[in-house]
Amino acid sequence: PGPAGTPGLPGTPGTQGVPGTNGFNGQNGINGLVPAYGSFRDTTTQQVDFVNTPKAMTFNQITHGVNGVTANGVSVEFGSRITVARTGTYNIQFSAQLTKTDSGNDIMDIWLRRNGVDVPISNSEITITASLHQVATSNYIIDLAAGDFVQLMYSSADIATRIEAIAPGTSPTRPAGPSITVAITQVQ
Repeated sequence: PGPAGTPGLPGTPGTQGVPGTNGFNGQNGINGLVPAYGSFRDTTTQQVDFVNTPKAMTFNQITHGVNGVTANGVSVEFGSRITVARTGTYNIQFSAQLTKTDSGNDIMDIWLRRNGVDVPISNSEITITASLHQVATSNYIIDLAAGDFVQLMYSSADIATRIEAIAPGTSPTRPAGPSITVAITQVQ
């Protein structure tokens, strides 16, 4: 073979491509933080102690990361006080499994209390029929200041009414059910 030839001249550069569009900015959290939230449950049956006497629903599943409990900036104090660490507007949702141990129909009232004072126009009346479970649910939007607490209150004219936890089942196999579950989420 003969000697290598001289290299050729470089080619002309190509035209630049059209720039792509920018992506959307992500949405900021509330005040630049992750919104406060909490989800708590109770695994015991709660009984009416005295007729027509307000009683606070209590929660025994309150530890973050245990049995589906999750919380950030919201906690349960004294068993029933759902306390917020930040000022904001909160969405509160709950469900409670109601039943009674005697015959007939009875009513259970359930309402929201803030810092020990009943929240106006927050009551629900649920008719409970013997040997049937009724699931009471409600949703509240409420402004709370840092350190405020809310409670879910209930009462009935019949001491046989209760909020019942459900045992695990078979055929088919299914998990236990809480007597009460509550979720609170900061929305603003």
